Amino acid sequence: MPPFLSPLALRLREKILPLADSKNLLGFSGGVDSTALFFLLVEYEIPFDMAIVHYHTRKEADDELSHAQHLAKLYNKHCFISHAPTFYSNFESQARAFRFSFFDEIMQSYGYGALILAHQLNDRFEWLLMQLTRGAGLENLLGFESWRNAKISYPIARPLESISKDEIYTYCKEKGLKYFEDSSNMDLGFKRNAFRARFANELTREYSRGIAKSLEYLKQDKQRLNTLNIKQLRLERLARLTQDSKVSIYSQGGVIFKLESALWRKKECEGECENVGEKMWGNDVENGGENDTTSKEIEQNRLLQGCDKIAKLCGYVLSFAQRKEIVKSGFCTKIHYLMVTHSESALFVAVDIFDMYQNVTIPLMTRDFKTFCQKSKIPPRLRKLLFAELCLLESHQKADDEKNLNLSKNKEKQADFKQFMKKISHFFAI
Repeated sequence: MPPFLSPLALRLREKILPLADSKNLLGFSGGVDSTALFFLLVEYEIPFDMAIVHYHTRKEADDELSHAQHLAKLYNKHCFISHAPTFYSNFESQARAFRFSFFDEIMQSYGYGALILAHQLNDRFEWLLMQLTRGAGLENLLGFESWRNAKISYPIARPLESISKDEIYTYCKEKGLKYFEDSSNMDLGFKRNAFRARFANELTREYSRGIAKSLEYLKQDKQRLNTLNIKQLRLERLARLTQDSKVSIYSQGGVIFKLESALWRKKECEGECENVGEKMWGNDVENGGENDTTSKEIEQNRLLQGCDKIAKLCGYVLSFAQRKEIVKSGFCTKIHYLMVTHSESALFVAVDIFDMYQNVTIPLMTRDFKTFCQKSKIPPRLRKLLFAELCLLESHQKADDEKNLNLSKNKEKQADFKQFMKKISHFFAI
């Protein structure tokens, strides 16, 4: 460790030192946050290069780019540059998607160990306040994931996440560092800027330590949530159909998600009855007293967190009203195109691709398949997805048979069919 470190660098020792084990990529903008982080990494002699996006929306952006190139040359860093196209709507969302696509490409091509970003305490608190107004659950409340899962997976480090904006300004001023102010941050027409100016800055200035501690506790809770052990049944042919489509904002079409639970095992399940919610959370005496009710509420919250997480994996954020509806329905409902249902032993969530693509039709289910579903305890809402996958499998086999001028049953294809049915049985097994 270098012998002389600034007070802020000393506070961030545990956050920064682990980055010394590999070469990293710093997302740089020239603003006060990324400038401070640049020099904190230099203090610790962390190996890193830089990446900057030029959006061509402000005059000072040219100066920021030149400054980034100057720093890179001065400190022997490689500076990756990308020029963004014009975004005509939803600028923040599209800019973020473009920026991370740029980072993904660099991380994959050059094998960097981690992406380092300069998000600080004020950023995190602004996000939390905005999500609170949308009725978000824990899965969506924090944002700022510590791991990127896209075309390539890699860790994201945010050493400044518990440091307030005021402390960062102080660091840069004491060091005499040059940085740029983004003039667009003054535009209160952007929701985030309005939250920053009216609420976040003052609250963070007064209560930064408590806010940082609360966000850390929430982060730990979210990490525990990520251990929910959500299982997936991927219906390959349906998944391929949704991947090829450019209509839907949803991802994970053709995937059924499963979260095991003992919540429904105590009672005789009668399929997907409308009164499940009342059966689950009836009066204390009927359900075994106050302690039993409390345990059910804990399990209910766990399942709701699972719904939040799965919805996000599918590209959808549940609102407060939608989460309330899921609970009220006893986890047997449909939210937009997300089907929520359960068996005696598990919660299931899947995208209803047939409702989404209304021109898609499938034949009526055969009696044998209905019997198979009943024996396998498969919830009725999910059966059409499984039957559609089966039909696609059979049509694919018939096409191959006709192409090869062989109409006899192929042993290999019979094995594929049996394997598919076995996979379904295993996934829905109690």
